Amino acid sequence: MHFLLVIWGAYPFNREPKVKMDFYAMNYCNPYFAQDWRMFAPGSSYNYTIYARYVVNGKEEFAFPIQEVLNERNIFNGREFLTISLTDACIFVHNSSIKIKGDLYKFNRDRYYQIFEHIVQQYLQNKHEAKIDDLKLMLLTTNIQTNERGYVVNE
Repeated sequence: MHFLLVIWGAYPFNREPKVKMDFYAMNYCNPYFAQDWRMFAPGSSYNYTIYARYVVNGKEEFAFPIQEVLNERNIFNGREFLTISLTDACIFVHNSSIKIKGDLYKFNRDRYYQIFEHIVQQYLQNKHEAKIDDLKLMLLTTNIQTNERGYVVNE
């Protein structure tokens, strides 16, 4: 299934989604295999922190997925793909967020948000080895140069 979706998403004549397979292939490939100018440019000018509040086994829990993955990082644990997925998803979600007022934004519930939510939910389910319910996310963005903060929240 992986190879089918990657080949379908990378096929050069598949730029405008026409069939259902295009939708699935693009949603599968986009945050992981997106190749645009950022691939050759310096990193983001923002630091991202994800705050997650959720219920697992009837108990409310809190987590910081990006920080947890970065703290566990070493050359042999295979978490690099998860780190790239989380940070790229943060960039996509941050860029598509809708300003409410001041430094407060809300998630645009588009495909980037769905992918972002899915990655975090899968990470938390693997962490707890249990189903995650009532997931609430907040993305804290901090501009590296100005130290300005922005908060992207659920409605």
